[in-house]
Amino acid sequence: RDEVTEAIMGLSLSPKFQVANVLLDDEACERFGRDSMNFYIGKNFFKKVEGGIEELALTLNVDPAGLHYTIEEFNSLFVNRSKGDAKESEGGRFSVNPDGPFYLAKVAPTLHYTMGGLAFDENARVLNKNGVPILGLFAAGEVTGGLHRKNRLAGNSLLECVVFGRIAGKSAAEFVLKSNNFMLNPVKKLLSAVAGLCTIYYL
Repeated sequence: RDEVTEAIMGLSLSPKFQVANVLLDDEACERFGRDSMNFYIGKNFFKKVEGGIEELALTLNVDPAGLHYTIEEFNSLFVNRSKGDAKESEGGRFSVNPDGPFYLAKVAPTLHYTMGGLAFDENARVLNKNGVPILGLFAAGEVTGGLHRKNRLAGNSLLECVVFGRIAGKSAAEFVLKSNNFMLNPVKKLLSAVAGLCTIYYL
């Protein structure tokens, strides 16, 4: 993810031109799933180009000879790495059929997750600048930072929210029940009632 993003952003200094093209041939579309591709085409996320290299170059507004060279160079990488089958590589990827049809989409880096945030501990307690828990303050999810460091594994955002959401809720409930602050008495009563109902349910 980092390498792809850096490569796309290196195409231009202007965000307007920091865009790359995703190119699939018919076999790639089949592996991706026809139904899924038709859905994305219907949403205008993908465009189907019926012709060959010439039509694709016209759609991309690039030189046909240069595009043909690029595809051939790409294909040669996987043919050379194949294990007996020119269409298959060690990574399970495959070459592009220059005769088309093609399925084309534009992709660009976008902010969909923030890595930084509040420092917190294993009990979801927010820490101050000295690493000491701030009394009564708990956090979970994207508002926190430090769990994934510079980058995160795909899919771990939801896992983080579920795991630390439960921990934060448990820690906050324990804090309220142990607190002597009279303003928290209504919350304590509610938590006690919920705990009682859960006990009855599980019994």
